[in-house]
Amino acid sequence: PLALQFFNASHTRLQNQLVEFFQKAAQLGFIQADDPLYQTELLLTLLLGVRHHKVLLGIIPVPNTQEIDRFIRDAIDLFLLKYRH
Repeated sequence: PLALQFFNASHTRLQNQLVEFFQKAAQLGFIQADDPLYQTELLLTLLLGVRHHKVLLGIIPVPNTQEIDRFIRDAIDLFLLKYRH
């Protein structure tokens, strides 16, 4: 489908580069090891709303309540980590 071609040409390329970046950063001990694809999607979702775009383009289904809750919790935790006094 055209939507998937668009997504692969734009978002997937950046996503793959960030996955590699997070893997290397974890290997070097700069960040806590976690699922690098999840870390990438979280960062891009916070910055660009990538998961929302995937839903809008019909690439992935609408997230369930647990997935939404997880992203909200993690986004808030990340935000507070950066801005908490």
